[in-house]
Amino acid sequence: MEDGLSTGQFVALLIPLILVELALVVFALRDLVKRKRVRGGNKWVWVALILVLNLIGPILYFVLAPVGTDHQGVLRLGHLPCVIEAYLFGLPPRGKI
Repeated sequence: MEDGLSTGQFVALLIPLILVELALVVFALRDLVKRKRVRGGNKWVWVALILVLNLIGPILYFVLAPVGTDHQGVLRLGHLPCVIEAYLFGLPPRGKI
């Protein structure tokens, strides 16, 4: 009997985490490009944080960086993109996607 996970089991657990991380990075960078202003005023710092801090960076961006709702693709509720709101809550998407 083996201790721990086999290589196949490890990969099967790792793939969903990688997909979630990539989706968060893409949504965060897309949102950052569309924003006129972010907290701190420097978008390049946020790009670095999003890319370097892996899973935590995009989450920090969505929680801390947005200043108001200065483009149609972002909601007030947690600053999640409209696509995510529509998916999570079964609502029709608002604004441009």
